[in-house]
Amino acid sequence: MPAEHSTVRADMGPGLVMLPGEGEDLWLSHGEGVRASIKISPENFPVNIVAFGTLTLPAGTSFGEPNYHRGDVLYFVETGVGEATLDGVRHDIAQGSTVYVGRMTRHAFRNRGPGELRLTWTNLPPGPERLLRRLGKPVAGPAPAAFTEEERAAAEALADWYGGPRELRGMAHSKGVSLVIDPEGGASYWQPEPTGGYVTVKLSPYNLPTNMFAFGIQQVGPGGLLPSHSHSRNEELKYVWDGAGQATVNGETVRAAPGTTVFTGRWVEHEFRADDAGPMTITWLIFPAGLENVLTGIGRERDPADRHPGAFDLPGNLMDMLDEAGFGPVTL
Repeated sequence: MPAEHSTVRADMGPGLVMLPGEGEDLWLSHGEGVRASIKISPENFPVNIVAFGTLTLPAGTSFGEPNYHRGDVLYFVETGVGEATLDGVRHDIAQGSTVYVGRMTRHAFRNRGPGELRLTWTNLPPGPERLLRRLGKPVAGPAPAAFTEEERAAAEALADWYGGPRELRGMAHSKGVSLVIDPEGGASYWQPEPTGGYVTVKLSPYNLPTNMFAFGIQQVGPGGLLPSHSHSRNEELKYVWDGAGQATVNGETVRAAPGTTVFTGRWVEHEFRADDAGPMTITWLIFPAGLENVLTGIGRERDPADRHPGAFDLPGNLMDMLDEAGFGPVTL
């Protein structure tokens, strides 16, 4: 471990574990049963780089009219099938799809399946969740009726405040990059013991013009362990998508079921262990990028059509890779 890592960690960041069902749950007036949950935002957690939550669309409903933002939004489809419309272009989406919406890009979602379409959303930077709070009503009460004229006017005023000057909207120089990635898309790698499973990098500086973050999914194999570690210069947001196990953050262990949200600031130790009965699949988002280089460097290239190659060991230069990526101490 480099000498600079041994300094007193007065700069340790915040840590958070939010269990399924926790968060700020809101009915939205986009259609019967449409609802959002705000898990993380600057109003309830000391972080200014991201806001995170979920969006649920019952069958036949839509979200977005469409929306503009002056920031970017990352969506991931937890379950269901539907379509995403970006600047008038429709894209089919299904469980495991990733939709990255660049700034000043019109976007909307529609559920085309018989069940719920449920997505996670990540605002980069925070801001649009304020619109949800303005329009939403607590789920503890009855679902709201359609928008009133007063609510629409208030929503438009708030959207204008966050979305930026209307004269910039649609102009080429103001637009960000948008991507729709299929469920099996991305660079995918089998992972060594003791974690097993695989990693798929969905977004990184290699396919998106930003160095600010990387995003992907990690499947921890049955009984597998993602060993305890921390990051000296990164913050990370993890979300349990499928399967179950345990999550440990700074020595405190909780049951990690689908819907568990974990945020770890710099130097915050964290680990995940999957149940023996089956794998646990997690989405991860790290600021800034760099983790993807470790995950691909220790892995073996994966074709989704192939079976797992069997257990294999960590590479001999692992510690050098971790030091270069800014990892703190790792328990193996």
